[in-house]
Amino acid sequence: CGDCEAKINYQMKVTGFEISDLEEKDTKTVMLNDHSGIVFKFPSAETHIQASELSDMELLVKCIDNIFTEDEVMQVEDISLEELNEFIERCPVKPMNEAIEFFSKVPTLVHIKEFNCSECGKENRVAINGIEHFFA
Repeated sequence: CGDCEAKINYQMKVTGFEISDLEEKDTKTVMLNDHSGIVFKFPSAETHIQASELSDMELLVKCIDNIFTEDEVMQVEDISLEELNEFIERCPVKPMNEAIEFFSKVPTLVHIKEFNCSECGKENRVAINGIEHFFA
């Protein structure tokens, strides 16, 4: 309970889940100039779990799908971590802001639970969202 801090037991049913922001595509192409860009993908579940321990740059690097020019598409698996870090560090600010905005719109699994506390009677509304809530 948010008022008296009493604990409640609750079993969630999968049918009660909603996914927010599903209109967003799962990749984002960020153009660096007229001829080259980066394709970012949503973070994997593993990356999402690690996100609080990662810097913004490390998170961006983990979410690169590929880097392209007019002549070539370079898959992230073929580029060393050091090279990716250096590449991101040299990127202009405006395209990186586009990437950060993309990540702010990652769909999330959400479940809202409204209940009256059995201890104090106070009405409560709890939003359960994100991997950290579902795998606690």
